[in-house]
Amino acid sequence: MRKVLKRILLIVSLVALSGSINVKGDVINNLSNPSTADNKSTWECIYFGNYYQSNAKLKEPIKWRILSISGSEAFLLSDKILDRYEVKNEYLGKVTWENSSLRNWLNTEFYNMAFSSDEKNSIIDTYLENKGFNWNKYSYVKDDSYVGEGGNSTYDKVFNLSVEEVNNKAYGFVSNDPDDNIFYSETRYSEATNYAGEREDNSWWLRTPGANNLPCVINESAPRWSYFTIGEYYGVRPAIRINLSNLNWTKADPVTLSHNYIEHKVNKNSQQESNIKQSTSSQVEKMSKNSSGDRITVSSTSIKNVKSKKKALKVTWKKVEGVNGYKIQYSLKKTFKKVKTKTVKKASKTSLTIKKLKSKKKYFIRIRTYKKVGGKLYQSKWSKPKSITTK
Repeated sequence: MRKVLKRILLIVSLVALSGSINVKGDVINNLSNPSTADNKSTWECIYFGNYYQSNAKLKEPIKWRILSISGSEAFLLSDKILDRYEVKNEYLGKVTWENSSLRNWLNTEFYNMAFSSDEKNSIIDTYLENKGFNWNKYSYVKDDSYVGEGGNSTYDKVFNLSVEEVNNKAYGFVSNDPDDNIFYSETRYSEATNYAGEREDNSWWLRTPGANNLPCVINESAPRWSYFTIGEYYGVRPAIRINLSNLNWTKADPVTLSHNYIEHKVNKNSQQESNIKQSTSSQVEKMSKNSSGDRITVSSTSIKNVKSKKKALKVTWKKVEGVNGYKIQYSLKKTFKKVKTKTVKKASKTSLTIKKLKSKKKYFIRIRTYKKVGGKLYQSKWSKPKSITTK
């Protein structure tokens, strides 16, 4: 009798186990790769991990778009811009993905804040072949500094997409551009969470090197690759690969976007912007966060005039209230390679003469403001550069 009971229990256990395996397989099989039809791309989505989104007090489930799925492995990109980050290693020479501060932040701070121990066990180490990129074909300037070196390959838990990946139709990134290139597509557009804060174009970081090996960013219209990327708080859309078989995720509503270029404007009535003093065309406010999570705004300025002198230049700019001073950079290269910086520590000052320059040489000049709060330095975006030849 006991043997019969044991056999019955064994059969019941095997049936139950088989059923659970089938359920798991059915759940995973209900997910699919991106589809492109009727001038639109559609991504299946899931919730996995938690991060601050509505505010800085409560973490909420992160929604991810499935870029590809193979068996139980899924390649994911966050549906929204989850945070903003300023690349700080501006003067360290050739910056590659391997030694970038953004890579370190994603794989330490973000990784630990967004995922539980159980979720971390589902994240797969991703091998990244970090290729270089030749930006000369997208620029009217033909310069070797526009060829970004990719650097060494890496293994990462969390990473940024590359230019090649945001131009991959299999991942849903499709453009109606007649030349079928990486420009002009709403499929690359992303809204930002309230925590990250909306910006005018919601550009987000890539890991592909830009001009002079600085990082590059992207929005729906085109990748940006110039020196403007450094010192800017652009958006972060993390990418990961996970093992779906652990079932520590839930399905979310799909996302559908057109292949057309549609210029997105920030909702001026949004809760995020209602708490921030609106900027003027000459004073674009830059947002960052201090250690308490409070928003710090730094208004930018612009160069009014640059006057050429004998081996010198006189730079004048628009005065800005509420800052501690200004930083002026000048270089013989449009990419600001081998750049030099002058710091003006008085907010009331509106001009500076830069001396000991080379005679009859063309210089490029730009300016930004800075403010110190709680012992930390916050800076505005760089102004548009001006160029002039010395006497």
